[in-house]
Amino acid sequence: MPLQMPRVTIGNWENWGNLVKSWVCGENRVGRPFTGVPAGAAPPLPQSFAEFVQQCQDAGVEMVVPDTIRAVQFVQSSQDVLLIRLPNKALMLDTEQAIKQNQGDYPLPQYYPQFWQWPNLTADNVMEFHADRIGDYTISQCG
Repeated sequence: MPLQMPRVTIGNWENWGNLVKSWVCGENRVGRPFTGVPAGAAPPLPQSFAEFVQQCQDAGVEMVVPDTIRAVQFVQSSQDVLLIRLPNKALMLDTEQAIKQNQGDYPLPQYYPQFWQWPNLTADNVMEFHADRIGDYTISQCG
């Protein structure tokens, strides 16, 4: 059974990562101009969903956002605060249902096989892998 709930998809993960780096560092890591931003300057952290979508388009992220999403929220950790990001409950349960029924099939980003060996997932270990990924997602300090 495939995932039932629509998800955000990224067509160009490198551009997405460089856009995030641009917001964090305050310098244009994408190497493209942004609407309403002086040439070569970093895009500011978007203040609206429309601005977020425009910046993703300008950066060539090729993001597809489900119609149900109408806003964006940014949370940035610091060195002295442990930030725990909790996933959306409905999306997490939808994923669990799909991977249980697919007996080992797990949706990973398309760039994984370019850099890592694809995990050997089976019906016996896929839920453990999912728990590991959820745990990693919630506590990763990205850097």
